[in-house]
Amino acid sequence: MTTKNLGARIAAWTARTFGPGSMLPRERAARLLEEAAELAQVEGVPPHVVQRIVDRVFSGRPGDRLQEAAGVALCLVAYCEAIGADPIDLAEVEAMRVEALPPEHFRKRHAAKVAYGAAEEPEP
Repeated sequence: MTTKNLGARIAAWTARTFGPGSMLPRERAARLLEEAAELAQVEGVPPHVVQRIVDRVFSGRPGDRLQEAAGVALCLVAYCEAIGADPIDLAEVEAMRVEALPPEHFRKRHAAKVAYGAAEEPEP
């Protein structure tokens, strides 16, 4: 599977599960930040370091959307190399895992994310 096919597949799953608004860049960025924070937690990065990083980033001007997305991609590739994993293989395994669960499982989790601001209210 190519990354382009995986991207289209996950975009369709996301929109189908959470509504088309869930594919807005702002929500995707908030969810990406949440996943990055969870990864930092797994690796033992202390919360005060995470907060310092966020404060430093937000004290500056926003960068270019595509360049920042590329930076995220490269950091993930380097991280996966450091742990001996292939990022596309990991993404495929995770895609199969989430696709196997009932949509209601994710809708409940999404409602909690809406409550704390990491996601938008789904459209009816």
